[in-house]
Amino acid sequence: MGLDTATLFISLAISQLTAAGILVFFISTSRHKADAVQQACLLWSACLVSIALGSILIAMRGQIPDALSIGLANTLIVSGTCLKPVAVMRFFGKRCDWRLALLPGIAWLVLYQLPDFSNSAFLRVAYVHTFTASTTALTSVLAFTLNREKLNAAYGLGLASCLETLGYLHLLVSFTAQQFPEYINSFQSLTMNGFIMQTIICFTISSVMILAMAIERTQNKFLEQAKTDGLTGLANRRAFYQEAERFLNGTAAVTQNPYCVVLIDLDHFKKINDRFGHSAGDKVLEHFGKICGSHLPPDTLIGRIGGEEFAAVIPNSKAQETLQALRNLAEGLAEFSSELGSGELALSFSAGVVRTRGGTDIGTTLSAADSLLYQAKNSGRDRVELSDLVEAVPGSGGLLLAESRPA
Repeated sequence: MGLDTATLFISLAISQLTAAGILVFFISTSRHKADAVQQACLLWSACLVSIALGSILIAMRGQIPDALSIGLANTLIVSGTCLKPVAVMRFFGKRCDWRLALLPGIAWLVLYQLPDFSNSAFLRVAYVHTFTASTTALTSVLAFTLNREKLNAAYGLGLASCLETLGYLHLLVSFTAQQFPEYINSFQSLTMNGFIMQTIICFTISSVMILAMAIERTQNKFLEQAKTDGLTGLANRRAFYQEAERFLNGTAAVTQNPYCVVLIDLDHFKKINDRFGHSAGDKVLEHFGKICGSHLPPDTLIGRIGGEEFAAVIPNSKAQETLQALRNLAEGLAEFSSELGSGELALSFSAGVVRTRGGTDIGTTLSAADSLLYQAKNSGRDRVELSDLVEAVPGSGGLLLAESRPA
């Protein structure tokens, strides 16, 4: 025994109300409080509830007044559907007033008061399905274009919304072609039953994707935190080694372009902690992490691999360019001395640099840079020692950083 269209509309409503309940439960039990994810899930839940109520009223067509089964039902469906793109925008941090989504529903109510409109099944169906198709299409576009995080679930939402859009358009074309005198006359058609089944599937997938987007974003944040040094914002030791190995054994091995591996150690860091406290030391580390991003080349891989020790891989670099970048970095660190109030204790660092090419083990290269760093420390600190394995660069063996700074 097949299901009739009214039963399918009720099934659609039940699936939507269930999905809305799951989303609300997820928000109430998760850490997403008053943020973009919470707002998006609540808006999507409101969308589902609104469409579910409209579907129930449509299922009762012929048993309740047309003002409810046609007028109010389509107001709820149009308004609810228009909340979808608003929810997606909120999820990705874009501001949009949800009250704007109510305007097409209000416009429907106004038009429904006009006899020429309310008595024409074609005009009513054309209005409702034009808006529902347009808003689901917009939802699909937003899910793809705003997805800077490359969330897999967002792509799933875009595809489900695209499929839903095609369903609305197909029903509109079929209704026009078969020239049903009233919407209720299409209830027993295979097209209508297929449309409702497709809609149930699309709504279920879309709601699952919204939930999955929230979970995926949370997982990505945890993964990012696991790879990031909490004080400096740079890659931690594990993440740096992984990225450096990937570069050395991938891009560097294929292109054979020269690159520099740099090991940096802040000078007299223990004295800073002893004289000014660990909070001052933390400020120095935080500041150094910040200026690394602004003074080193944009494509530099850099991480904090120890207490006051930092490592960097600078792709496609020349020896003199690397030395100049380290000069600038040293100046940026020295300028922070006055802000810290360290007085006569100037902030500086020593560094060892190995310039080489081709794929190699990052541990081996860092070991060579560490030997150069040790040499820089023994030569009085505040200097850079460089070993260029690609070409001989006059005068690049050692660089006293203090000589390059203004007095």
